[in-house]
Amino acid sequence: MDISLLHFIDRLAHSMTTSSWGVALVTGLLGGIILGVVFFAALYVTARRAPFSLRPGMWFSLSFAMRFGVLATALYLAAQQGIATLLGCSAGILLGRYGFQRVVLTRNE
Repeated sequence: MDISLLHFIDRLAHSMTTSSWGVALVTGLLGGIILGVVFFAALYVTARRAPFSLRPGMWFSLSFAMRFGVLATALYLAAQQGIATLLGCSAGILLGRYGFQRVVLTRNE
């Protein structure tokens, strides 16, 4: 193994044993849930409205650029805070997607 990989594993193990790791994980999780809901709500609105607009291609393109820009920026900032925040944020995005999907599917039945 490379020295840098061993250093990374050592830092990860150290960060997981400190008490702030749990706080960072929960903070990232809550932020990720909000991000996931906002991302997929914007996608839902785009998919519902774009077919009825005069320029649906532009609608989809701008929506994708804005959603991806916000999500990529948030994940970058989460990564700057540490691995726990990034993992929590990533899991939160998936939970937000799952929750939003359940709400939309339940409402449309």
